[in-house]
Amino acid sequence: MTTWVEIELVDEKGEPVGGEAYWIRTASGRAITGRLDRQGRARVRGIDPGPCEITFPDLNATDWAQV
Repeated sequence: MTTWVEIELVDEKGEPVGGEAYWIRTASGRAITGRLDRQGRARVRGIDPGPCEITFPDLNATDWAQV
């Protein structure tokens, strides 16, 4: 059984940040990379259930926060 995760990145005004690179480490240890669409979103299907780590490698860790 697999599941999915959805990512959305917005700026401090709530506007989408499109085209930003993302990196996901799944619960099974698999690394997945990609880019957000123009609306600042990505949906990644076919991942193993469990917690995952999501980062934006081109941004400083202090430039974004999980909500």
